[in-house]
Amino acid sequence: MNNLTEKVIIRDNHRFETGHATHEDAQVFYKRSHIGIDALKREIEGLRKFNKIARSGILPFNVPKLINHDEDTVIAEYIEGIAPKFITGDTDFTAFFIDSFVAIDELTRNAQPKPSRYSHPNNSGQMIWQILENDIRACDEHLLIGEDRLQACVDYLKSNHSSLEARFMHADFTDNNLLRDETGNYWLIDYESCADDWPRWYNVVNFTYNRRMKYPELESEMKYILRTVISKCGPGLTTYDEIRFIVILRGLSLIIEHMTEPNDSHATNDKMNPELYARVLQSIDSCLNGSIEQWLK
Repeated sequence: MNNLTEKVIIRDNHRFETGHATHEDAQVFYKRSHIGIDALKREIEGLRKFNKIARSGILPFNVPKLINHDEDTVIAEYIEGIAPKFITGDTDFTAFFIDSFVAIDELTRNAQPKPSRYSHPNNSGQMIWQILENDIRACDEHLLIGEDRLQACVDYLKSNHSSLEARFMHADFTDNNLLRDETGNYWLIDYESCADDWPRWYNVVNFTYNRRMKYPELESEMKYILRTVISKCGPGLTTYDEIRFIVILRGLSLIIEHMTEPNDSHATNDKMNPELYARVLQSIDSCLNGSIEQWLK
């Protein structure tokens, strides 16, 4: 899209260039893809669908309007705000996340349960457990995870993928993707991971798991958020199996993300330190060998 002027780049990596600019005499947010139109399609559809469910009036956050798009650029409403930071003891922010996850769960239920993305092969014909195993073995320090542990993870994912129920989801609902404007309202941004086949509990497990691993001082808040969301949404017969599945999935994914170079699936340059690695392995062992209820206490 060539009619953007006065561009200010916020982020530019191998995946996307993002920033704000002037478009038709108005300030807008733009995102330009370096990896193809498919990534932008998720952004476009995510914005459209979240704007639609926002009309319910029960979401505790706002959604920017989609203004325009072409083959390589998306233009959306520009939001002036600051990124809030989750800190221990912030009860208001804790309540906001609980309310958000519960509202999204209510608004994205399907008339009939559908299998999640993890019950289908990717474009190369591989299932998720095959992809993760191959990626783990490609890591420089893959032997630290242990053959027995890796095989147990693969076996669990292979045996339990069918318990996951698909939902439309942002899939990266974190404080990193929120803005708070001058009136105190929250805005959800960055819709590049949106899809309608994520597992039902992915949003809340992804958020709470990553912060438990990276910021252990937030562990009590993260456990409280996960327990409360499950309680308010109503656990089903397979809820704990689904959560165990996603914890194992996220644990393996964190190892891959922090031990490989940035690619189309992740953009982090941070390397995994020994303390983080130990917490991730402990979380995997807890889900493989113990009761998931212990993970929630």
